[in-house]
Amino acid sequence: MKLQEIQQIYRKTEPLERVDGAQRAGGRALFTDDIKISGLLYGRIIPSMVAHGRVKKIDISEAAKVEGVATILTCENTLVRWPSGDRINERLVFAPTPRFFGDCIGAVAGVSREVCEKAVSLVTADYDILPTSFDPMQSLSDESTKIWPSGNMQKEYSFEFGDIQKSLSESKIVFENTYKTNRHHCAALEPAVSLAFWDEGKLTVHASTQGISRCRHELSLALGIDESRIRVICKFKGGGFGNKNNAMDYDIIAALLSREARRPVLLEYTRSEDFTNLHGRWATSQRVKLGLAKNGNTLAYDVDAICDIGAYGRHPAGKYVGGPENLYSLKSMKVKAIPVYTNTPTTGNMRAPVGVPSTFAFETAVDEAAYSLGRDPLEFRLSNLTNLSEGSIPFSSNGLQECIKHGAEMIDWQNRFQLHTSGDRDASSAVGIGVALAAWHSEIETSAVKLKVEADGSVSVSAGIVDIGTGAKTALALIAATELGLNRSQINIETGDTETCPPFIGESGSKTTATMNMVVKQAALKLKDMILDRAASRLHLRKDSLRLDADVVRSRETDGKHLSLKELASSSEPAIVVTEMVEAKIPPNVARSSFGAHFCEVNVDFGLGKITVERYVAVHDSGHIVNRLTAESQVQGGVVMGIGLALMEELVFDHETGTLLNPSLNSYHIPRNDDIPPIEVDFVETNDPYGPKSLGEVPVMPVSPCIGNAVFNATGIRFREIPITPERFIRAMI
Repeated sequence: MKLQEIQQIYRKTEPLERVDGAQRAGGRALFTDDIKISGLLYGRIIPSMVAHGRVKKIDISEAAKVEGVATILTCENTLVRWPSGDRINERLVFAPTPRFFGDCIGAVAGVSREVCEKAVSLVTADYDILPTSFDPMQSLSDESTKIWPSGNMQKEYSFEFGDIQKSLSESKIVFENTYKTNRHHCAALEPAVSLAFWDEGKLTVHASTQGISRCRHELSLALGIDESRIRVICKFKGGGFGNKNNAMDYDIIAALLSREARRPVLLEYTRSEDFTNLHGRWATSQRVKLGLAKNGNTLAYDVDAICDIGAYGRHPAGKYVGGPENLYSLKSMKVKAIPVYTNTPTTGNMRAPVGVPSTFAFETAVDEAAYSLGRDPLEFRLSNLTNLSEGSIPFSSNGLQECIKHGAEMIDWQNRFQLHTSGDRDASSAVGIGVALAAWHSEIETSAVKLKVEADGSVSVSAGIVDIGTGAKTALALIAATELGLNRSQINIETGDTETCPPFIGESGSKTTATMNMVVKQAALKLKDMILDRAASRLHLRKDSLRLDADVVRSRETDGKHLSLKELASSSEPAIVVTEMVEAKIPPNVARSSFGAHFCEVNVDFGLGKITVERYVAVHDSGHIVNRLTAESQVQGGVVMGIGLALMEELVFDHETGTLLNPSLNSYHIPRNDDIPPIEVDFVETNDPYGPKSLGEVPVMPVSPCIGNAVFNATGIRFREIPITPERFIRAMI
């Protein structure tokens, strides 16, 4: 079946609790760190004590004497590549040339956490100290500091349509400013952890991963063994936010330690190690030019960006900024991004990795342009919307205009917005409202699923996904139940195990529901057809005279003739099972995006410089909403994360040593309950021909500019850097 022929049957569904909600809430869900195996050893990494150097010698003699130490591996005796550790350069799991303070140079396995910690403290290393750079501009200008032999710049990214110079020259007004975003950490509730053990040459890894199939593939590459000899399991995941859709270094290290010690090894990062050794979002400095016609129509968007990606490039060498080409009518656009290496912890994918810094820049710039022209920023946006991506490619669906109008009604923009920015400094506080828009791609990938009628009459759905908190398992259950005409309670979901589930690309890019929707629907149709075939044979009736009603196949014509699914499955005939694969891609002449319109009200305390978000409204177009309850939770979670990025979250480094100064939840501030306002969520359900669209990433994107724009409306102070901390606010007032 061709992708274009797959049409959706839209039904309004009641909000459904997560299929594993009781397990999670009741403490019965087993995460990686909860799994206990006989003979278990614990693992700890050995961190580098320099930000850049070559390891001359590692002395493990005293550490090896600690009672209970089982094995110690280092960069001197174990050279194993981490396939996704850097997308251009070769990165080893134990770095012979550490490139940031805390970089892993070895690991210890022992009978307890305390034994491992003591052993790590006794390891000493001698280094040839190399020049360092902790600032991207220094990295670009100082030729003596070579973080990599090839230089300090990853491959430059560029993207362009139209004639940018011509459009800028035709612009009657050109706004030019620089916007900055700082380094962020994913701060997942579950720190990095992996449990590995070997049995007769076969490796099993309980991985804290977003993608079991990718994890298995990269373990195969790193360890040099066939994928058929590797099993990866992740039944419950405590957050990833784009961070862990691969084999991480701790997965590989746990496997190496286990192989050497011949015992199971649970490798854990401390929270401090988690902050240092797991990648977060890169920092950006974006020089933006926004060109407008005399009537205020947007003509051109030109951005040059410098991106501090840290010591390694885990984000695929490519797009680092972009986005307005999917929102506003532009004759031309040019993006140039220079990813720069520094001797700081590496960066990579984090929820809407490109979207957050890009949306902050262009949605702040658009707001500035509207105010400068004396225009209502909401009306200004509406007048410049586009239904063409990159100036020429039509969207499969686009409900952004409806999102904006509905959100404006919810927050009562017409009556509450005032085009003033007086910011009476004599008052103790000021209130303002703001708006920001966002778009995020909604791609579809190849996927597979297995459906089977079990002996008890239930239907099992097996898919190689990992539910990272998005409610993906619940969505699969709903889709299958709807297509088969069964109750949700009759559907069993099996996920998170490469041994029992078909492969899947993994939880990234908000693709899971959109991708799995197609393959589950097709598999359900085939399974239903097989059920009716068998029932027709058993009942000696025509197939077209039968219907599947709940868990019973009934005759449309002959009263009383029926067979239950249990009866059909419990016969001596082969199992009723379907394994389906869909190789799907959106056609190149179609753009497919999700959209969001966000509105907020803030209260600014001039004395304390404290910004409080009093109310938040988010309206999204993500196509058909499979389960409203989990969809609302997705949006609310994205907004909460966005509030943190806008107002408080920032990794801070010592620029003398490169050490991370706030590697804990005490010093890296994320939103608490009292920082979170009421978050009102609604959806505009567009009838997209390819089904549900992405949702997980777009809610975090417009939050920072929305809050910043509201702060400007309240105070007249324009912030072009996030987070807008009290310190930055007080400095801006001086």
